[in-house]
Amino acid sequence: MQRTTDPTRPLSSPQTPALSAVVCLAAVLFLFCLPVGALSAQNTAGKTGKALQILRITPAGAEVPMGRQIVLEFDRPVVPLGRMERDAAELPISIEPRLNCQWRWLGTSTLACNLDEQDAFRPATEYRLTISAGIITEDKSTLAKTVRHTFTTERPKITDSWFKTWLSPRMPLTSVRCNLAMDQGSLAAHLFYRAAGGRRIGAKVEEDPDYERSRAQKDNRMWLVSPLTELPADTLVELVVEPGLVSSQGPAKGVENRVIDTLQAIPEFRFLGLSCTDRANQPFRITPGKPLAEQPSCLPSGGVLLLFSAPILAEEVKKGLQLSPALHQKSPDADPWEQIYSYSQLGESYTSGKEYSIYLPESLLKAHTAYHLKLPSSSLRDEFDRPLTDPVDMRFATDHRAPDYALLKNMPVLEKGLDTDAHLWSVNLDQINLDYQRVAADGTRTAGSDRILPAGPGDVSIPVPLGIRKLVGSPSGLVQGHFTTQPEVPGKSVGESWFFAQVTPFQVHLKLDIITAWSGLPISAPGNRSPA
Repeated sequence: MQRTTDPTRPLSSPQTPALSAVVCLAAVLFLFCLPVGALSAQNTAGKTGKALQILRITPAGAEVPMGRQIVLEFDRPVVPLGRMERDAAELPISIEPRLNCQWRWLGTSTLACNLDEQDAFRPATEYRLTISAGIITEDKSTLAKTVRHTFTTERPKITDSWFKTWLSPRMPLTSVRCNLAMDQGSLAAHLFYRAAGGRRIGAKVEEDPDYERSRAQKDNRMWLVSPLTELPADTLVELVVEPGLVSSQGPAKGVENRVIDTLQAIPEFRFLGLSCTDRANQPFRITPGKPLAEQPSCLPSGGVLLLFSAPILAEEVKKGLQLSPALHQKSPDADPWEQIYSYSQLGESYTSGKEYSIYLPESLLKAHTAYHLKLPSSSLRDEFDRPLTDPVDMRFATDHRAPDYALLKNMPVLEKGLDTDAHLWSVNLDQINLDYQRVAADGTRTAGSDRILPAGPGDVSIPVPLGIRKLVGSPSGLVQGHFTTQPEVPGKSVGESWFFAQVTPFQVHLKLDIITAWSGLPISAPGNRSPA
């Protein structure tokens, strides 16, 4: 029988299965021959077409505080909400030095390493994080390459310094405070004094006994620094810290390279002269050897200071000073130096031109008097036990005391019927002019003025009666006013020349009535009688 062929159906060929096998083999070979990078990109990109990225890692950089958390923030959700804690074994993250991380997703795209208090970052330590591919997002993407991140915690450094004292005229002692517990040998190696021409003077470092019981001392953060040899004279020297400080708390070294302080040795012990003020209250100096006729006079109330080039105690000046005429003494057994406060000045750093002063007892210097001052070389020593380089023999003169006044009680109460008054203390005043208003017992008000001519010796403080009873003008009353002086006294405030006084039998400012203890009513109230 002859087979008929349907023209609408495709012709089948006996070679069709073989052709299919060839096509499949070609497809397999094509995939096998694709570049490895193309396959990797396809695996890391996932459905979005982009590899997973880390936007930021904190902390970062240097001088990181001692914290307890590291946070990684990704550019897309990585995990669904649910179980947020993770074991370290589940994460392709390593940290060196090792941290005892408690891993937890803070959200779908933020991963944190949380640390207990005892596991916090160590100071002076560089931490290195390595995040490998392996964190797979919900869209099946992962990191395209390994991410590395570092941060360094706070390095050792000098946080504060201050001058402590002088061990000798050329041996300063400085206190330094560090941010971390320090290795003493490292401090001694990287602290030094830099003199002129770059000359290096080593530093001696020791514990500060003043902080023996403090936590800072126990933590090795407080130290005393001094030069190994004396500083050169008459030149500035810098105390310097250089990179390399090592803390006992971590291996990262300090990077500071700066000047901590600038110092200068104290010069020889010399007398520099006197410092005074004139009648215009302007300071001036008198140097040894200047004739008395060429000098202005010292105002006694302005103070007379002895100036030295090195620190000295008032007791030494008292012992060695020869002054003619002698300081005035109120009584034979009185000590005119009692009013001078003596203290050591070794705790002050020295700068070029610095002067050390000792006051002469101002109130015991006579006004308008010429003085002869002597200081033999062997008569006094500075605080380093050095004698004066040269003896002193000079003259100076004091001026008249400047006009002044003081109203010690500006609201006096005088008892009626007695011979008492309020006083103004006056120094070298020619006239006191008063303007006032008075109120009599019947309420009458009158204004008036008066003039007082102080009588008494000059250049001393004398009491001047204000004549309050005369100003009131009646057995009792009030008076309020103010005064001016001739000559005028500069620098006084309005309140220092104001007064309010009263003459009264009751010693009160205002009297309304008297009440009874049993009723609390005024005595003048109707029907208010004492219970019989």
